[in-house]
Amino acid sequence: PVAFIGPEEIHPMLAREKFIAGMLGVPYIPITPTFPWLGPAGLIPLPSKWFIHILPPIDLSEYGPDAEKDRVLVYRLAQKVKNQIQEVIVEQLKNRRSIWFG
Repeated sequence: PVAFIGPEEIHPMLAREKFIAGMLGVPYIPITPTFPWLGPAGLIPLPSKWFIHILPPIDLSEYGPDAEKDRVLVYRLAQKVKNQIQEVIVEQLKNRRSIWFG
C-alpha cells in the first residue's frame, strides 16, 4: 500500500462543467483556478510538496490460492488497506504546514 499526499493539489478543482463535457462525450471538464481561464497555459500544474509513504507489504499467504473468490474476504482486506492508507494521510495532514512548502 502507498499513501500519496500532495498530488491532488496540482490542479485544485473549483467546479465540474458537465453540459459541454456531455457534448464532448466526457464525464466532466474540470474548472480550476487556471483552466480554462489561461487556455493551454492553465494545464501547467501548480507547484506542490508531495509526500509518498510506502506502507509495509501485506502478507496474503495465509489465505490460500482460492481466497480471491471469497468476496467477503476480499472486501474486508480492501477495507483494511484503505483504512491503513487513510490513517497515514490523516496523520501527515495534521503535521503539514502548507500545500506548497510541506
